Amino acid sequence: MNTTIKTFTCLALLILALMARAQTVTLAVEATFPAEQATFVYEPLKKYLETETGFTVNIEVKDNYYFYWRAAKNETPEFTLDAS
Repeated sequence: MNTTIKTFTCLALLILALMARAQTVTLAVEATFPAEQATFVYEPLKKYLETETGFTVNIEVKDNYYFYWRAAKNETPEFTLDAS
């Protein structure tokens, strides 16, 4: 009986940890603006997406296009926002 309770407790904690991780998404944006300005520019989009989806959205701003495309190619962010 005691082993069963421990097993269910571990399983519940694992599920909660996975759910918390799954509720955060990363949106990578082009290096059109400096980092501080890009954060300001994309803040309304971030708030809108968080309101509509219920997920926490992290805006990822790279220093230049090379780092942006390298991250996008390696599928580091879940979403990318660019002009193409």
